[in-house]
Amino acid sequence: MIILKLAWRNLWRNSKRSWITISAIATAYIFLISMSGLIGGLSTQMLGNGTELLAGHAQIHDAEYLPNRSLYDWLGKEPIDLDLLRAELEDQPDVVAVAPRVYGFALLSTGERSYGAQLIGIVPKDEGRVSRILDHVTEGALSNDGPQGEIVVGKILASSLGVRVGEELAVVSQ
Repeated sequence: MIILKLAWRNLWRNSKRSWITISAIATAYIFLISMSGLIGGLSTQMLGNGTELLAGHAQIHDAEYLPNRSLYDWLGKEPIDLDLLRAELEDQPDVVAVAPRVYGFALLSTGERSYGAQLIGIVPKDEGRVSRILDHVTEGALSNDGPQGEIVVGKILASSLGVRVGEELAVVSQ
């Protein structure tokens, strides 16, 4: 008991020093809580952006696809009934939406300019249910009933190729 009494007296013997120490600890604690909240929010936002912008929460593909990402490594290596697979997936209680995609790489060119790009083949009416990528289309429109062969090109690639909405673009791929 005497130790606590002596410690209390010593603490307030130099009150200026004690208040400086208390203020420093309180400021550091407030900063620590603020940074913890900021980092938690940033990680949640990064996870949301990573899944909602394009990747989705889950992907189903052939086991051989990821090492080299070949267009020839499609689901099951044999023709499958995509509508049946989609129906089975959508019947799962935790599945909100399903959208098929095809990934590949290609050479895009117009006139004298050509650039390599990643192609992502989508079904526009389904894609809007699983990602927000089509929300970022600023010029033109991607219709569900439009002609086949429409392509959406990113702003930087369009500028590099010198193309505008409605112009032709040559695509060479597998």
